[in-house]
Amino acid sequence: MSTNHGASVNRVSLIKWIITILIPLILLIIPSNELYTDTVKKFSVITIFFLLVIAFEFFDNIIPAILMPACWAFLGVANFNTAFSGFTNTTVFMVFGAFVFANALEEVGLLRRIAYYCIYRVGGSFRGLMIGSFIAGVILSFITFGFAYVIMGTLIFGICNALNLEKGKTSSALMMSVILGTLAVRTFIYNPAAFAMISSQARIVVPGFDITMVDALLHQWPVALFCIILLLLFIKMYKPNDELSGGSEYALARLQELGPITVKEKKAIVILFLLLAYLLTSPLHGMATYWGFLFFPWLFFMPGINVSTAKGSIKKVNYSMIFFMASCISIGTVATSLNIGKLIAGLSLPVFNSMETFSQLGFIYLLTFLLNFVMTPLAIMSTLTVPLCEIAAGIGTDPRVFVYTILHGIEALVFPYEYVAYLVVYSFGMMTMKEFIKMNVIRTVLCFLGLMFICIPYWMIIGLM
Repeated sequence: MSTNHGASVNRVSLIKWIITILIPLILLIIPSNELYTDTVKKFSVITIFFLLVIAFEFFDNIIPAILMPACWAFLGVANFNTAFSGFTNTTVFMVFGAFVFANALEEVGLLRRIAYYCIYRVGGSFRGLMIGSFIAGVILSFITFGFAYVIMGTLIFGICNALNLEKGKTSSALMMSVILGTLAVRTFIYNPAAFAMISSQARIVVPGFDITMVDALLHQWPVALFCIILLLLFIKMYKPNDELSGGSEYALARLQELGPITVKEKKAIVILFLLLAYLLTSPLHGMATYWGFLFFPWLFFMPGINVSTAKGSIKKVNYSMIFFMASCISIGTVATSLNIGKLIAGLSLPVFNSMETFSQLGFIYLLTFLLNFVMTPLAIMSTLTVPLCEIAAGIGTDPRVFVYTILHGIEALVFPYEYVAYLVVYSFGMMTMKEFIKMNVIRTVLCFLGLMFICIPYWMIIGLM
């Protein structure tokens, strides 16, 4: 049995390597011309090869994240400073600060306290658990800037075990409430890994481009309606025949274990409110969002405050993701230096000019949805943002409309592997693949309809289009 399993794994790995080598090889043998120059060819071959290596997870992301820009520089695609420009981008340090901030709030116990309280107040039934999990997820996502999916997945996993729920429809639905409350909402709750990343790429074409926390809430809040509708739909679809009980009791027991709110938690709340105040008032003081994440996280470690430790916060940062993000930012910079964005925009502009607005945004959503199968979200953002901003400038459209549509499309997926954050929630082992696919297909379709018939009319009303 183990021999057969090993042979199957080796066969799958072999197929992945064949795909990883074959696609770049096809790009390599395509004859060069005025548009597809030797330099553009080398860039395409190197970039696609390493993006496939990352997609198939052959190595830790740090390895291809360093090798990809190194190959660009070594083979003359770009000079060293351009190839590694992403590693000095403010977005990288901003996301690093956000990771540290979220880890500090988790280390001190504040996130668990808030989540258990929400579940205790409304979690006495299946419906209550679903709603309580969703509310807790939204609150924690807001205060952790989109990094609440791990803590909420852990908490709901614990509740499923406490209620003796086996892997099935009910447990899948409960974990889906985590996805809706912590991941689907990230198109309107400020998440530096997405908004700062995509803004840095847009600034290559549109100087001064930025999406603040206020912008995200003001322009994207209708997404909250989609999430609530989906939550209520899944409650109706997956309500068990035998009503659940014990969710509130479990949450209350965990709250009692935490005891009264500690001095460290109170200090953490003060620092949290200081950062939120800075971000929410950014339209007034005019300072960049990234300064908040470059300074406030380190207050947790200051003498006299001592809320967090390096072991509990700094050493738990996902450094592979940080390196990968830096490398993806470099993709956009190098592509721009080769005028690839303008080339794509020039070829696409006549097509976009012939489309109505609904068709343009629908096409972007569908394209992003399809790219999810073969590219990571960060790679999609670094690939699409520059050319789409070029197109937006060419047809006189606010680039934020195209950027927001990319963010909508990135959240439209079918399989867990398409997005690491979704894979993390799935990996707790309480969702069946069948139910994961079914619920996310429903979510993708409804969110597309919401984009077309709610978001776009809303953007027209507020003058974004």
